[in-house]
Amino acid sequence: MLNKRGDINWVLISLILGVIVLVALGLGFGLGWDKLLPWLSPGNNVDTVLGQCQAACATNSAYGFCTQIRPLKANDLPGGEREVKNTCYFFSTTGGADYAKYGISQCPSINCP
Repeated sequence: MLNKRGDINWVLISLILGVIVLVALGLGFGLGWDKLLPWLSPGNNVDTVLGQCQAACATNSAYGFCTQIRPLKANDLPGGEREVKNTCYFFSTTGGADYAKYGISQCPSINCP
């Protein structure tokens, strides 16, 4: 003999868990996983930004080097910040000595305005 009441309970629990998982995935991809789960995000992304700036220079991407905003995250940023959003050009020149220690170098083949 089947227990219809128990079967309905499992169906409801499964539906509720499914909705929770879908909402979490939607928020994670929509807002970004670092905002949803900040303890999982890495402490710094200096190597990532450095690679992106080098790639923009190597491909002569003026937009990628001069205009595209990149979030630089590190524990020892100037002013006690944890994240600074700016361009590769700023980090390599305008930021001066404050950002020189991160190794983002100027791009001689691109002239930024």
